[in-house]
Amino acid sequence: MDEQDIYSPPNAAVATKDHPISGLYSPVQTGVAAFIGGPLAGCWLLATNFAMLSKPAARTRTIIVGVVVTVLVFALSLYLPEDFPNLIIPFVYTVVFHQVAKQLQGDEFSQFVEEGGQRFSHWRVVGISFLAIVVFLAAGFGIVLVVPDLIPS
Repeated sequence: MDEQDIYSPPNAAVATKDHPISGLYSPVQTGVAAFIGGPLAGCWLLATNFAMLSKPAARTRTIIVGVVVTVLVFALSLYLPEDFPNLIIPFVYTVVFHQVAKQLQGDEFSQFVEEGGQRFSHWRVVGISFLAIVVFLAAGFGIVLVVPDLIPS
């Protein structure tokens, strides 16, 4: 075995010499991230996969969609009745994120794993999810401080 074989990426069909893939997130991990950290976390994982798969336009669109969906969920949550079940919205976007990840990246993820590629760790998913919560809360508090009239009484 020569040096080239030792250092080649685990998934030569997906990785390139200039952009070796160190790992990908599974569709299930994307759904879990969305449940824990909201739409922003789910989109971050999808965008990371697109970056690893050398799809920069899809990565950019995914980040934009993540921000927009996060803002919409936040705005919707402000106007829901108090007796609305708290888990309905997270459940819905968790299922949606899992299905979207499966549809957009499921085949490439499966091929990557079949060829010896590794899934990123679940701890990494949890860390990114909690970071997304911090970003979301900071943005929410910032908005409330700048424009307090947005919050319904």
